[in-house]
Amino acid sequence: LLFPGIGPGYVSDNSQGSGTKRVEYDYRYQYVQIPLMINYHLHRSRDLSFNYYIGAGMAANVLVNHDVKAELFNFTADGETVFNIDSTGYEASRIGLNMLVTARVEYKYGKGIQFFAQPVFGISPLSVSTTRISSYPYYVQLNAGFIYLLQREQ
Repeated sequence: LLFPGIGPGYVSDNSQGSGTKRVEYDYRYQYVQIPLMINYHLHRSRDLSFNYYIGAGMAANVLVNHDVKAELFNFTADGETVFNIDSTGYEASRIGLNMLVTARVEYKYGKGIQFFAQPVFGISPLSVSTTRISSYPYYVQLNAGFIYLLQREQ
């Protein structure tokens, strides 16, 4: 018996592959994230070129898309080995929440120009699935960019 959405639900091709017959499911949840972070200034270098921060925050997530991909190994169902399943019975939460921990480094390049790098670790304290399968994803991301001041301070 296979997961709902893969053929009729039964192995229809008894192919003789070498190794164990298995199925890998890849659940993908795509959210738009709206973060709110607070940075605490830790240290400034002696030459005032570098600033260091630590921070924390939270992010609200709004579901854009979710799907499940099933890949069959050492057998086929209905002659196929990959299935994109859109009706699984495992619905994603429409709204989510992440807790964030961050660090930030800023480099003052010249008057009015700064570069920064900010690694962020996020974890979801609430399951992103509304059904019996719970999923608490975590991630690491890197925000990088530059700041250009259009008007200099007097």
